[in-house]
Amino acid sequence: MSAAGRAVAEHAEVLDAIKARDGKRAEAAMRAHIEAAQRVRALRAQPARADGYDGDLLWPGLPGSR
Repeated sequence: MSAAGRAVAEHAEVLDAIKARDGKRAEAAMRAHIEAAQRVRALRAQPARADGYDGDLLWPGLPGSR
């Protein structure tokens, strides 16, 4: 799945939790989405890499991510 596709899926998870009136799930989904967005911004602020990085900014385990 592309980074944009994952972001759409994250938004859908937040909305599904809100529709289900599941506050804990909505909060967890929103926090996960915000953390992913922060990783994207942090990685985009770094200089370009020549180490085979494929440009996928949201994938866990990426160099420089948590």
